[in-house]
Amino acid sequence: MRRVVVYFNMQRMVVVLFILIIAGVGVESIAAEPSTRFDARVVYITDGDTLKVQQPGKDPVICRLTGYNAPAMKKRERSKGIIAKRKLADLAYDKAVLVITHGFDRWERTLCEIVLPDGTNVNKAMRAWLEGKGYKYVGKYDHLGLVAK
Repeated sequence: MRRVVVYFNMQRMVVVLFILIIAGVGVESIAAEPSTRFDARVVYITDGDTLKVQQPGKDPVICRLTGYNAPAMKKRERSKGIIAKRKLADLAYDKAVLVITHGFDRWERTLCEIVLPDGTNVNKAMRAWLEGKGYKYVGKYDHLGLVAK
């Protein structure tokens, strides 16, 4: 009888895991790729924490910068979002950068750290700037080692 119960529970767990994978829940940790590095140029700033980088001869990569969350570009926070977007543009737009990837988020954006040629980590600079404006980051995408796990 005990084997039947264990087998039934195992089947239930496999079915639940399969449903979660299909639904996209937890895909970040399951489908995350190992960290990679490449040189690129920042070609577009979407908002205060998302940008596009491009390597010569390749398609652009949408990068969600890790370790902070900028104000949204939606109606309620739009003015603050525009300021964050400008700050990110001042730091990184049209510059050659080192991109360090950390897998993907649930919208299939590449989770990235951006490092300028002078060694400045754009993620850390933006986080410090936002914290100076009163924003605190509480999230799961922190590859900077700044959020207590």
